[in-house]
Amino acid sequence: MTSKQESMNNDRMNNLKLKEDLVSKETSLFQAQSTINELQTCLEQTREE
Repeated sequence: MTSKQESMNNDRMNNLKLKEDLVSKETSLFQAQSTINELQTCLEQTREE
């Protein structure tokens, strides 16, 4: 394998790792937003009581 091919493979691997990291962060963000929404609902219900 030439060094150019190795470099391209490394770029692909790094790209894949970055994409996986981004998906993981998006998932965490979505879960946090869901938790915030639930807490807001609970807070509103508590205020109404």
